[in-house]
Amino acid sequence: RLNVMIVERALRNVAGDLLERPIEQGLVRRDGERLYIVRDGIAVLMVEQAILLQDEDRALLEATES
Repeated sequence: RLNVMIVERALRNVAGDLLERPIEQGLVRRDGERLYIVRDGIAVLMVEQAILLQDEDRALLEATES
């Protein structure tokens, strides 16, 4: 879903920047509120670069964990 939003130019990070590259990997905060993108094997852990996750995003992530 997030990558679809990127293609549709509809996904922004906390800083308000439009994301342009597909997300291949990411780290989700323990509370499930934010996703930190991993680029070239390096986690980008800056708060302003995080993506705020919606309830449906968290549900999809939980479903893939089981």
